[in-house]
Amino acid sequence: MKRLLYIVILLTLVQVSFASTLRKIRFPGVRAFSTAELSHFLGLSKGDSLYNLPQHLRALEDSLITADYLFARVDSVQIDTSRRGRLILSVYVNLGALTRVGQIRWQGDSLFISPRIARSARLQPGAVFRWASLHSDIAEILSDMGNHGFPFARVTILSITPYMAEEHFVDVILRIQKGPQANVNFLEFSGNRLTKSELLERETRLKPGVSYSEIGATRARRYLQRLPYIAAVQNPEIVFSPQGQTGLAFAITEAPSTRIDLVAGYLPGVEEGEKGVLTGLVDLSFLNLFGTGRRALVHWARPDRSVQTIQLEYEEPWVAKMPLSLAVGFGQRIEDTLYVDRNVHLRATVTLTEALQVWGQGHFKEVIPDSVSREVLGLPATRTRGLEAGFVWDTRDWPLNPRSGAMFSTFAGVGWRRVSAAQAYGGESHRRQHSAGVDAEVALEVFPRWVFDAAFHGKALESNEPEILLPDLYRLGGARSLRGYREEQFTGSRIGWMNLELRYLLGGASRFFGFVDGGAYFREQWIEETPITQQDYKIGVGTGIRVETGLGIWGFDYALGEGDALLSGKVHISLRSEF
Repeated sequence: MKRLLYIVILLTLVQVSFASTLRKIRFPGVRAFSTAELSHFLGLSKGDSLYNLPQHLRALEDSLITADYLFARVDSVQIDTSRRGRLILSVYVNLGALTRVGQIRWQGDSLFISPRIARSARLQPGAVFRWASLHSDIAEILSDMGNHGFPFARVTILSITPYMAEEHFVDVILRIQKGPQANVNFLEFSGNRLTKSELLERETRLKPGVSYSEIGATRARRYLQRLPYIAAVQNPEIVFSPQGQTGLAFAITEAPSTRIDLVAGYLPGVEEGEKGVLTGLVDLSFLNLFGTGRRALVHWARPDRSVQTIQLEYEEPWVAKMPLSLAVGFGQRIEDTLYVDRNVHLRATVTLTEALQVWGQGHFKEVIPDSVSREVLGLPATRTRGLEAGFVWDTRDWPLNPRSGAMFSTFAGVGWRRVSAAQAYGGESHRRQHSAGVDAEVALEVFPRWVFDAAFHGKALESNEPEILLPDLYRLGGARSLRGYREEQFTGSRIGWMNLELRYLLGGASRFFGFVDGGAYFREQWIEETPITQQDYKIGVGTGIRVETGLGIWGFDYALGEGDALLSGKVHISLRSEF
């Protein structure tokens, strides 16, 4: 009060200056804060008048206290008049020393808090008192109580008492009230017009009657969010039934469950006078048949004028009411005048966490060569049975256009082949194959809206055959691997490629980007009983754009391979439509 009275008297002596406005504000001797920060705390700026200055000074002191200087005070003010009659305000602030914690006590239901929370608290006796630390500790207490079935817990600050000893100290007393215990007795869903609530209940992995847990509720939301037919899930809310039971309510937004991916490409002729080639790809996916989570896939591609591929697949989720899905598929590849490659597979996938899946697969493959390729190329008829297993770990926030997160996937397999080709092997024989692969992606937002995305892929196949046959080789090149080159331009028993992109997010699924792709391949052939090794490394560069429209996501990529002129690059146009 004395300080405020002094200020009032001082203002009275200079009341003539009230008609003037501020030209400058000074805070002599204060180094912990900038003049701009202190002026913001004071609530005054150039051009303001000094009416209600005592209130502004109190606001300054309150702001300094909330900035961890509990003993801060305004010692005095000085008002000078410039030559033009405008005012220069000097505020002399004594910040005092930062305060240390003397004692901190938890009262009430503190026995229900995990000892780990007390040990890891940021406010400990002797530590510097900071409001952010106090608020963080309170949040940890509430989170811990929520994870042990007490979502209605409260933490009240009873007192914060500063005092002087050899240093500035403060005692803190918190009162903890656990509130009633809650169980998840039922689940409610809103916004699911197609998806059945029974399916969503299973996807949450929450069993009726389980004790409420914030971790469990957050994990359930993440399980739902990662479903391809769910666009968004709000944070779950605790609700009450008419009988007084507690449950969780999820507000979801469904995504279109039918997806069509169309890719068209134009490849200019390689030799002079050669006409260009149109290539294409169609993916038709049904992600949520009849609202039950069942999936079906139809894939057709024409990577070259002489090649056509087709693949069909159906997946059944929650087999035997477990987080197990079974998928069966059929594929066929026709290499005109060379061979027909048919395969069937059965795959089982188990979802362990919201980010981790493991899978295993059995497959049967048959290669039927044309008579010309059988005689000229020595391509035998083969039948192969194999087993593969792997896992996928994915933390990307949105796989279609991620801002952050990572994905890692790997697999390994073994196959047993029966070969009948007298001209190549001298009769029937049995061969063994070993395969492995890895896929990884990392997305990082380096600046607002600027995302660096790096993807790495690799596959390898080993066999005790004299050489890896053409139908078994991996293919590299094109819109979905090494851009700047023709679709499936390179083949090898070992391939690897990387895609580096710097993206500017235009919103939603839209982005503009530049990219650098690099790929390598290795293949060993026997020509006239002489091993010939083919291996090389290729680089492609280019730019592209994805634009989300009412019809779908349009894409345009233009890429240059090694030796390409500026106007002889590869063009890929795509459309991803959902309905």
